[in-house]
Amino acid sequence: MRWCKEGVEFSVENDSSAPASIIKVIAPPQSNGRGTPGFTGKLAITQRAAAPMVNLPEEKKKRIYFVDDDAIRSQRGHAMIVVYEKDTVTGLHYHPNAESMFVILEGALQFIVNGEPVVLTPGQAVYFGLNDQHGLRVADGVSSASFLEFHIPAAYSTVRGQA
Repeated sequence: MRWCKEGVEFSVENDSSAPASIIKVIAPPQSNGRGTPGFTGKLAITQRAAAPMVNLPEEKKKRIYFVDDDAIRSQRGHAMIVVYEKDTVTGLHYHPNAESMFVILEGALQFIVNGEPVVLTPGQAVYFGLNDQHGLRVADGVSSASFLEFHIPAAYSTVRGQA
């Protein structure tokens, strides 16, 4: 499959018999009037079943890495699916050098935002900027939850407790 966007040609290859999904991203034009650069090579595609997974039974969760040092490498961002069991809790923390975004896939999560609980359900997302303190857990009445978690940039620190 070949695509051309803003005059930059690239190809998509899928090394699996499973269908690949392409997500369309439209970036706003740059203020200097130049176009946004396109891809310079092939798209990297990872199937969820083939992505590196780390099971953390002591934390009652598992992580499925899509963009990470052990998956598709990028210095720009980090992306994973996180699966929480019923009683999973991630205490208050912040990232002094990264922005975070969570997109709920299944179940429901209760986040602490500015000291207040907020419940998010599938299709909803939450964003935390640099130093924004946040904590999360599986919401009451839900047996588990999963979500996409993104960090920009890929390398980041986590500081537990008060910001």
